[in-house]
Amino acid sequence: MELAFASSNYLYIYPVFNDVLYLKKDTAIVSKNRVQNPFHKIHQAEIDQFNSTYGLSDERTVDSTLVDALDKTLRDQITDKLSKSGDVFITANAQTVDDIHNITYGFSYDTFLYFDHQLERLQKIKTELPNETVKVFIDKATVPVESNCVQAFVDFEKADFLEKDEQVTLYNELKRVLAIDGASVKLYRDQKNLTLKKLLKADLRAVKAKNMLTPWKKQKLPFMYFLETDQPSTPSDSQQTVKKAKFSPRLG
Repeated sequence: MELAFASSNYLYIYPVFNDVLYLKKDTAIVSKNRVQNPFHKIHQAEIDQFNSTYGLSDERTVDSTLVDALDKTLRDQITDKLSKSGDVFITANAQTVDDIHNITYGFSYDTFLYFDHQLERLQKIKTELPNETVKVFIDKATVPVESNCVQAFVDFEKADFLEKDEQVTLYNELKRVLAIDGASVKLYRDQKNLTLKKLLKADLRAVKAKNMLTPWKKQKLPFMYFLETDQPSTPSDSQQTVKKAKFSPRLG
């Protein structure tokens, strides 16, 4: 390991390997006095298994098969909802690097990050991303950045493919990290399983009621948009078709 990042309290160290920051709980390095058994001897078989699981080996091969890129109509609907400039722009869980290039083209941001909770997918994409894009391997349904710092967040993974508790976790993360003028876009295929949108509607009703009672202390939520699509999530899925986009209500 030649490069790593430490948490603000220096309790955890996260390694960087092949230009990917491993920001997962399972890959964090901790001091001996913080592990259950500091005298446990790690056998080579365990080390080899860990390296194989997380791609920490130069011999690892990656399947380059990817699905088709998003339809232009859907791409335009996504980009129309985002500010053209800002501090932090995050894309996440893309099926093809073309989607990232097409979505971020023409935007002027200080920092571009790409997050993915699937290592194989991340390794397929990272070599074609710009050098200045920070590539991060994350835990599912997490957004490990500072609060209120993200102006644009586009997650290509279908929201309804997440379990209900994962959607709740992601929703709270998005509320935490989005700047008040920020916006997130999340795709979905089946609105019946879209817990994220239900949570947003409940919050919007609560904020509207509070603003009516205390108009001198108006509250506001970041913008969260949900777009319906039939884009395949794996190469074996059926051919992509794009349905009519549906958006969450906005607060003025």
